Amino acid sequence: MMNLSKHAYYKKMCSSLLRDCVTTRQKEIASALTLLAMTENPLNAVIASDRRERGNLVFRVKTQSPRKGKISWGIIGLMILMGLLPATYPCQAGLISGARVLTYPASARALGLGDAYTAMADDLDAIYFNPAGLQRMSKPQISATYFKTLEDTFYTTLAFGMPATASSAWGGSVAYFDAGRLDYITGDGSEKSVKAMQDCVVTLSGSLCLYAGNCAGLNVKFLSSRLAESYSGFTAALDGGVSYHVWRDLQFGLAIKNLGPKLKYGQAGDLLPSSLQAGLAYRWSWVGKHVLACSAESVKPLDQDFKFHTGVEYGFNKMLFARAGYKAGYDLAGFTAGCGAALGGVQMDYAFAGMGAFGLNHLVTLSVKF
Repeated sequence: MMNLSKHAYYKKMCSSLLRDCVTTRQKEIASALTLLAMTENPLNAVIASDRRERGNLVFRVKTQSPRKGKISWGIIGLMILMGLLPATYPCQAGLISGARVLTYPASARALGLGDAYTAMADDLDAIYFNPAGLQRMSKPQISATYFKTLEDTFYTTLAFGMPATASSAWGGSVAYFDAGRLDYITGDGSEKSVKAMQDCVVTLSGSLCLYAGNCAGLNVKFLSSRLAESYSGFTAALDGGVSYHVWRDLQFGLAIKNLGPKLKYGQAGDLLPSSLQAGLAYRWSWVGKHVLACSAESVKPLDQDFKFHTGVEYGFNKMLFARAGYKAGYDLAGFTAGCGAALGGVQMDYAFAGMGAFGLNHLVTLSVKF
């Protein structure tokens, strides 16, 4: 449980972020707590900074059959141009998004790759990055992820998906975020404890193969949020994505995420963290047991400058995996790494990401294929 005795420490660690905190959705927490007689409590600013940074962290190899014939360099040039498109789109000054729960990490495999997963998505985790990749699942799959963040906060997800036909697949997920509890002293001098914030996101996902292994997908999301046990908000959002088989094992992915109306608490509301992201992924395999996959992508959030993600994964005999990645353009996020092990359809993945002076964030995913 967070308390005022830790205020000085977190204020020092978050000093570079405090200017941004007041413009994020977490400003709503401070406003709500003010109405609960928490005026002048310095912990409010620290909590806002705490949530903001995790928002920035954004807290099985299936080989395609090689195509015959010559590669179309014009198509590759177009794919690269589209991959760079988000990087050239300017930041929209004055636009500040909230609902950061929609950006939290939901896959240990993806986080180990620096979240460079828009083009590489080929399993149930595609729900969180590019729904078009859901169609590349070969078997029904269920997965659960646990993300332990700072203090007593946590984020967890549960997802299920399966092929529907030879050319389509569907899935769904539930995500829950708990920001922990806040203690404060009321106007009459008594102590009271409330939950700072609780978010729940329900996602329905579908993917369809259009032609020659090229797919499109759609997510429908429903977000419910509650602040300080006093204010509630609700909204819905859409994700759309495409997955294009360029040549041999070169894959292109494009996704537009979190399009929808503002998340409102009464009359006040925040824009959703919409983003456009595009990337390329390539796989090499040799001796039938070794697979090396590389991925890179650019991301253009609605309210920030462009970001760049890149990662590499080595797999041995579809049983052991090692991963490393890098996320550029964030205040604290940088290098990531992870590993995984699979046996008999059960796979466990682990990843960590550096958070500067805050240390490391850890993510664990357990998945089962039937």
